[in-house]
Amino acid sequence: MHPKELVVVLAIALIVFAVARPIARAYMSDADFVRRRNVWLFLTACAFLSPSFWIYAGVAAVTCWWAGRRDSNPAAFFLIAFAIIPPVDFYIPVIGINTLFSLNQARILSLLVMLPLALRLFLRNEGGIARRLTLIDVLLVAYITLQVVLVTPFESFTNTLRRSFLFGVDTLIVYYAFSRSMTHRRAIVDAMATFSLACIIYGSIAIFEWAKGWLLYQGVSEGWGMSVAGSFLMRGQDLRAQASAGHSLTLGYTLTIGFGLWLYVRSAVKSRALRFATTALFCLAIYAAHARGPWLTAVVIYFLYLAISPAGRSMFLKSATVALVTAGILAATPIGQRVIDTLPFIGTVDQENVIYRRRLAEESWRLVMQNPLFGDPFVASRMEDLRQGQGIIDLMNAYAAVALFTGLVGLALFVGFFLVGTARTYACQRRLQSVSPEVASMGATLVACMLGSLFFMATASIDWVEYVLLACMAGYISAFSISSRRMTGLAPVEPDGARAQPFAVGTSR
Repeated sequence: MHPKELVVVLAIALIVFAVARPIARAYMSDADFVRRRNVWLFLTACAFLSPSFWIYAGVAAVTCWWAGRRDSNPAAFFLIAFAIIPPVDFYIPVIGINTLFSLNQARILSLLVMLPLALRLFLRNEGGIARRLTLIDVLLVAYITLQVVLVTPFESFTNTLRRSFLFGVDTLIVYYAFSRSMTHRRAIVDAMATFSLACIIYGSIAIFEWAKGWLLYQGVSEGWGMSVAGSFLMRGQDLRAQASAGHSLTLGYTLTIGFGLWLYVRSAVKSRALRFATTALFCLAIYAAHARGPWLTAVVIYFLYLAISPAGRSMFLKSATVALVTAGILAATPIGQRVIDTLPFIGTVDQENVIYRRRLAEESWRLVMQNPLFGDPFVASRMEDLRQGQGIIDLMNAYAAVALFTGLVGLALFVGFFLVGTARTYACQRRLQSVSPEVASMGATLVACMLGSLFFMATASIDWVEYVLLACMAGYISAFSISSRRMTGLAPVEPDGARAQPFAVGTSR
């Protein structure tokens, strides 16, 4: 039990929920907001007070199933409940076999929230969207199938079934449920606002951790008997905050995507002071994670959004000028020099990470060329010289990892479904700029976040957020394609769950 940490987390969250409630009503019903808030607070308290993961898992399973059944947009509920606890895995004890599979927060949500949603969508098949295969679907399924097939000759049939099942639970079910439920404007903006809200909570917690040098969620995992890898990572003299993300890099990336979505969500905030304060909170929280990849990714997403969004182009040059002037002023101060010292390549702090990345890139390319088409599933055994002091081989480049284990064929599929989704979303939002600038801005946000993610993956491994972004883009394409006669997405969002009425194409909020 960790009552002190729980009090701090709940106090921060209650303040954020209180401030965010009037804003959230522009994007979601008040009933959904209250339910999501109460479930988050209840499960967080349960996690901090529970002496066993299995007690928490039992309570979470029932609670998430109940909430998912009542939420008007279960996919949005998934986004606020995903990181309630750190990403710890516990194997399900089963008599008669060695292992079944491990359980974590993500799989609880996938099995009890997203799977029922996916089944409902498939059975209803409204407008034929749920059963229609797209090029993105085909490329994603092909990539997952390739991962299963390449290892099948070297493992038991039981293990192949287990891996196939987990690919389905971890990726396919979540992608399918998101892509088929995000097919109208109300669902997309609800999901974007909910994810931004979750990131504001965790960002506030991250700022506290960094300022106080106190990791609030570490005791949860350790209390359940799970050692926490990468605890108390430092960047110079600063603690790298991680909140419930399990690692500062994961937290930094998640906050970066939340910041990208906030660029669109903030349009509903009438208070200029609140918009500025929330944007500043995101910037400070991303800095508190002290992960350099997310820092650069946030900058990339911000300027991409301004360049693509109809409402942001006039701000592009102004923002670039302000950024340069601000950077020049900070560079002349002690604070600015401290920031510069932590920047990649030009900084002086933790340069051994840069050297390691160069060695990893050189070694990865050499090994990929030995098995260029389909890679080598046992390639890790040939990279022992890259094993670090923590006992791990840190493949800090998603593209290199994919190419090493699945070859250039796997890499082409992996990059393919992201690029196809991005290109089609961009083309769709470009056509909508003269039809509905507000909806075009929504698409610009998704494109900027995905391009930022593709940039980030050159410095880190793949994360669940990329697949959710991909699914949201697939839904956006289905909802707002000019070629579709059903412009179902162009209905306004009404507060308090009121039924939205169609309005003329070209109307913007």
